[in-house]
Amino acid sequence: MNYDLSVVVLCYKAESFIRTFVKQLQEELSNANINFEMVLVANYDSKNDRTPEIANDLALIYDNITVGAQVKEGKMGWDMRSGLRAATGDYIAIIDGDGQCR
Repeated sequence: MNYDLSVVVLCYKAESFIRTFVKQLQEELSNANINFEMVLVANYDSKNDRTPEIANDLALIYDNITVGAQVKEGKMGWDMRSGLRAATGDYIAIIDGDGQCR
């Protein structure tokens, strides 16, 4: 599918909050009639972090979600680059998925 917008969501250690964040983002962009995909970057450095599992669950619910989840090899910039590589939209937006940028 061709998307107008790719929203790269940096989800590091967001865990269950990502459910609320994704739902809100889905509603707002859908109500604005934007053809979009979400790229959830759920890179992790601990097996105790449930973010990758939760992100994959969301991808089963929403057909416009792609998940990238790898063992971290860097900091935020590394996560961002991995999300940008997965984005397919004509335009790209990047946002933190832990609620700090509301």
